[in-house]
Amino acid sequence: MNAISNKNKHLSLQERFIIENGIRNGSSKKAIADTLGKDKSTIGKEIKLHRSCSYKCKLPLECSAYKKCSHGRLCSSACPDFIPFICARRDRSPGACNGCTNFHRCRFDKFVYSPDIAHKEYRSSLIDSRLGINVNSSPKEKLNGKSPIEYLEFLNPLLFKKFYDFGVTKIDKDKVILKPYLIKK
Repeated sequence: MNAISNKNKHLSLQERFIIENGIRNGSSKKAIADTLGKDKSTIGKEIKLHRSCSYKCKLPLECSAYKKCSHGRLCSSACPDFIPFICARRDRSPGACNGCTNFHRCRFDKFVYSPDIAHKEYRSSLIDSRLGINVNSSPKEKLNGKSPIEYLEFLNPLLFKKFYDFGVTKIDKDKVILKPYLIKK
C-alpha cells in the first residue's frame, strides 16, 4: 500500500488482520507499519489498546526468579531477589503473544490480539464518540428548571461524583457555556 494515501485514515478490518499476521510471524511494529503505510506508533497503540489478557499470572507479581525463589514464592517488590519479568515479545515488539513458541509453557500474563474483537471495539468507540448528549430524549422534561450540577448528576453520575468529591456542589448557570456540537438534535 502507498504510505502517502494511507496516512490519517482509520484502520480497516483487513489491515487489522495484517497486524495479527505480523504479530504471529514475530514482525516488529516498524515492519508491520511499513507494510500498511502507517507510523509504527499507530501500530503500537492499536495492539496495546485492543489486545486482551487470555491468561492471568497466578503469582502476586511477575517475578523472573520464581523458579529459584528461596522465599516461598511470596513475591513482593520489597523482596531482595525480585526481578521483574520482561518478555521481549509481549512487552516490546510486537506487543502480543500471538504465535509465541512459549505460549503454552509461559506462566506469566498472556496478551492476545484479535482483529475481529479489535474492529468491534473500534467501531463501538467510534459510534459512541459521535453520539453526543441526546437532550431531546424523554427524560428532558425531568431536567427542566434544574441547575447545571443536577444536569451533570443525571447525565453522568460518575463525573458528578468526582465533582462532589472535590467539593463542587454548585455551578453558576451564568458561567456554563454549552457547545452546540455537544447537543444532538
